[in-house]
Amino acid sequence: MSTVVEAGFFDSSDKIIRMCLTLVTALTTVMMPRVASMFAKGDEEKVNEYLKIGFGIATLFAFPIFFGIEGVASKFIPWFFGEKFIKVIPVISIEAFAIMPISFSQVLGIQYLVPIGKTNQYSKSIIFGAIINFLINIPLIYFYSAVGTAVATVISESCIAILELFFASNNVKISLLFKEFWKPFLSSFIMYLVVKFLNGSLKVSFFYLFVEVFAGICIYTLLLIVLRYEIIRVFVKKLLKK
Repeated sequence: MSTVVEAGFFDSSDKIIRMCLTLVTALTTVMMPRVASMFAKGDEEKVNEYLKIGFGIATLFAFPIFFGIEGVASKFIPWFFGEKFIKVIPVISIEAFAIMPISFSQVLGIQYLVPIGKTNQYSKSIIFGAIINFLINIPLIYFYSAVGTAVATVISESCIAILELFFASNNVKISLLFKEFWKPFLSSFIMYLVVKFLNGSLKVSFFYLFVEVFAGICIYTLLLIVLRYEIIRVFVKKLLKK
């Protein structure tokens, strides 16, 4: 429906977004057998505990990845892909919003619904998202090309996450999953402001990009420790035990 060039712009953006999400994908793969085992034993309390931890870890990574991309995209894209790919910047800036719903749906769907035998509900969510994606892609690609595809991706992934939240709410108190939601969000936003400032002040190079990323990680981690984010405390307890 559009040009090969526009398809290339979206493909470049999509590859970076999907690559950044490998941490969350790995998490759901590791957690799925544990949840299935606890569900088979009838330990629903443990299943819900694993879901809460998985959701917390997904949030832990999703927000900094999103804000990190938004912070460095304007200089990273032309440096990494070349000046001819400058149009990837608005595409990836929009598609980055899909990181949160994709992370949440990975945990809710693959880590929770599938292991507890709710594969039908998980499939309905995916099919619904695919239909929404197809329908809204037609006008959005026609009028906005690669940017339109990015918008459609965000909307369809959000629909999947919302539907999975609805299905999970039958067995889980959803408010508990979002109890500490504001802590990684606030920490990531402050990190974003610092990274954005550095990105505008420093030259474009691999070294300075590393400095920005490293500074962002340090600030984000420090703020989470100060705010006493529960997942960080769980990690520290595990490390101290070992």
